Amino acid sequence: MNVASFHQQSLDQRTTLIKKEGIFLASCHRLVCHSGLFYVRHIYAEVWYEGIGEKIFLIRGFTSLNGLEPYLKLIQLINIPMSLD
Repeated sequence: MNVASFHQQSLDQRTTLIKKEGIFLASCHRLVCHSGLFYVRHIYAEVWYEGIGEKIFLIRGFTSLNGLEPYLKLIQLINIPMSLD
């Protein structure tokens, strides 16, 4: 799977994929919402939550290291899968 095919899926489909296969890496709290960073099928997925019910309103997939910047101090290296491919 690549980022384009990931984004072609509906929000519900991306949510299900992350719940089934995603590896949690870190979370980041902001004023009115927070986000979680996951690794799934060679893609980083940033999941945005809002409100008390933790409703997911956005999932953004990326492979660029620039997207990891807000999480770099929060990620524990033990959580990152190492691929020998």
